[in-house]
Amino acid sequence: MLKEEFETMINRQVSVDQYNLVNHVYMYHPADLSKQSIIILWCLGGFGIFKELTSAADHMCELEIHINTLKRQLKDAETELKSIKARYKGDETA
Repeated sequence: MLKEEFETMINRQVSVDQYNLVNHVYMYHPADLSKQSIIILWCLGGFGIFKELTSAADHMCELEIHINTLKRQLKDAETELKSIKARYKGDETA
């Protein structure tokens, strides 16, 4: 969700830091919050509620980064495995 979109939906401006925290929760919280849910949460508890939700969002973000790193490592290992097999079969193009 863009900052301008969020501000239009809540009918007020927020600081860049506030928006970044709201967007982080929107993107990563395990409850998979919709834009409408984010707006409702803001109306109910403002910035404070998002500070409370940050821990879970941080953990999910870290897990996603870790998973992506492992996927990249797996892909690299598979490429290396194919390359080694190809060398032993005499296929130098691999």
